[in-house]
Amino acid sequence: MDDLLELMPWVPLSSETAQKFWEKEVDYNALYGLAEDPILPMSEIIEKDPTFGAFVKLSGGEAIGITIEDLQKHISDIQVIPQVPEAVKRVFRIAKELYIFGYFRYIFFTASAHYAYLALESAIKNRYATSLGDRAILTNPTGQRYEIRPPSWERIFEFCKRHREEGWSARKIKVNGEYSKGHTLLPLLSCRFTVSRAANSDRGNKWLWTGSGEVNLVEWNCEEVAI
Repeated sequence: MDDLLELMPWVPLSSETAQKFWEKEVDYNALYGLAEDPILPMSEIIEKDPTFGAFVKLSGGEAIGITIEDLQKHISDIQVIPQVPEAVKRVFRIAKELYIFGYFRYIFFTASAHYAYLALESAIKNRYATSLGDRAILTNPTGQRYEIRPPSWERIFEFCKRHREEGWSARKIKVNGEYSKGHTLLPLLSCRFTVSRAANSDRGNKWLWTGSGEVNLVEWNCEEVAI
């Protein structure tokens, strides 16, 4: 921390704040008697998660275990078109990889769905910014105007948030002459995300839960559309 602060002498810090940075760091592990996480061997890390191990697929009337190859095949045909920005593709790839690695940690299926939604959100915002061109002219209900270059959903929203008391509201402004409709943006991808019992899958393979309790498997699918 000392080295970092020396590299940034221009950062204004009050004497009280600076003193906190230079105070000796507290070892909370020692203070509370916290043990380190155990270091697992690779053989344990790559074991199939017991929860996911309770799922099987039907093949020729026989129930057999689901392999990591099955998971890869299950999402291999879910693709995005070339025009999708690289940042969106990167987040979408993470969603797919997390889905595959749910084989080892069942909770990764939930994380996969989260990243799939993040990819959708990123795609929507990128498409919205592209639709605005090189600038966005904002007009509030009183007729005041403000120009943002280059425009983005975040910059428009933050401007309205900072100037809310001056009559700017993201729900009541016009953007380039059109009402923003509360900044409800149209999606770049037509996506369907559902959480359902695995046995209700409509993607071909029927995956069955053979354990106890209500355990759900995330199903998601995206259809390609032109932009």
